Amino acid sequence: MEAFSAARPGSKILEVPTEWNSQQAQEGVEAVLNSNSDVKMVVNAWDGGTMGAKAALENLGYSAGDVKLVGFDGASDAIAAMDEGWVHADTAQMLYQMGYQGIKAAAAAARGETVSSRIDTGFFLVTPSTSGVFKILTVTSVTTPNKPSDPQIKPIRSYPS
Repeated sequence: MEAFSAARPGSKILEVPTEWNSQQAQEGVEAVLNSNSDVKMVVNAWDGGTMGAKAALENLGYSAGDVKLVGFDGASDAIAAMDEGWVHADTAQMLYQMGYQGIKAAAAAARGETVSSRIDTGFFLVTPSTSGVFKILTVTSVTTPNKPSDPQIKPIRSYPS
């Protein structure tokens, strides 16, 4: 938020604390909107918050696009809300890579190998102009995952088939 404040010194940042609860996000965004009529954007740390913010906007009579919504996760409901004009950007986590790299790191750790403390699994910036590509990418990785023939991945234990 410091970087945003530095880049936009005239902007005011209002925070809605939640415990990763969509209902709390909705209620908090409604309260912020009721007391601040000049809100231009709502940015969320997770797409449950994005959907809570969308519900708040709808409850208060806003239309899609009146306030820019930005999400994080790439959840299917947030991408659908983007298609409806509600969400303007969403940073998607690459779930297949998170799982693949996580298992790969766990197997390496179990073998006593050194594992990096940070493993970058990538992201995809979903916008209205890139959502079609993102949908193809996520459907492809879920329905026909790359089955890597990585020699680094060795089973810890073999099970009979």
